[in-house]
Amino acid sequence: MKKIVAMILIVFVLAAACKRNRLKVDISGIELELKIDRFERVLFSIPPDSLEEELPGLSKRYGRFLDRFSTVINIGLPGDPGYSEYLRFFVTDSMVREVYRTVENTFPDLSWHEEALENAFRHYLYYFPDRDVPEVYSYISGFNHSLIIDRGILGIGLDKYLGRDAEYYPMLGLPLYMRDRMEPQRIPFDGMYYWASTEFPFRDSVNNVLCNMVYQGQLLYFTEAMFPTEHDSLIIGYSPEQVEWVKENEGAMYTYLVENRLLFDQSSLTISKLVNDAPFTQYFSTESPGRTGAWLGWQIVRSYMKNHSGISLSELMADTDYQQIFTRSGYYP
Repeated sequence: MKKIVAMILIVFVLAAACKRNRLKVDISGIELELKIDRFERVLFSIPPDSLEEELPGLSKRYGRFLDRFSTVINIGLPGDPGYSEYLRFFVTDSMVREVYRTVENTFPDLSWHEEALENAFRHYLYYFPDRDVPEVYSYISGFNHSLIIDRGILGIGLDKYLGRDAEYYPMLGLPLYMRDRMEPQRIPFDGMYYWASTEFPFRDSVNNVLCNMVYQGQLLYFTEAMFPTEHDSLIIGYSPEQVEWVKENEGAMYTYLVENRLLFDQSSLTISKLVNDAPFTQYFSTESPGRTGAWLGWQIVRSYMKNHSGISLSELMADTDYQQIFTRSGYYP
């Protein structure tokens, strides 16, 4: 009788372990205060005629971020001849100033985004205690870049997150599938995903569809680990309906790639069609979302981590043998 009870307890423990999300970790002991420096407010608060005399202080305060920002808006670097005049042209441009006012109305404060990023980076420090958390800045760049990422820097282009219905985006010719990803709530998720892409760049001697799928899966699994309680749609940037579609068609998509020998295709065009943003994935139905190869890669990595519980997130992200990850994943939808 005791043996039967013991066996039942073991079954319950194993069942509970299977249901438990290994990414829901205790970060209560990790202290971090993250603030977003509103660079755009500082810049636009300077009278245009005073930019040249204020430039040394601006350069001292913002350093490499100012360098990167200046490169993004294509005005050179602070030490270049005529730089202050080019910067003045930028801040006095009527459209740029109108966009700045819209940004101020849309983002009167960034407390929600600060809290979300702070929580994400506390998870980051849990898994990577020896790495540094970047300084975070907001800016507007005339719709040039959504993010600026460099060593120790994470910049957020607020004018690229004004919401899908912002009047500027159709004027710029941005298609609907891109505008769908320009919602304010996307900021922390995009920030962590692209931060991971610079901290853990693609490195493999083989550049084929499968390796790119698994690499994208690593980045999405990393993002999931930073936001372990959030819905899959927020992690990958799909609508809930698109998530349901890829779940229902996962097996059919994978079978198509296998049967058409696309997994080991090294064509950059084929890779792009499967892992890059698009209105839909060309190999599948027009009802499919783009990046379905990245979705499948995410499921491969999830399967790999589920079947190898002793492998940590840091070990996963350091592993650039994408073929081996796939082979050992046991993935078969």
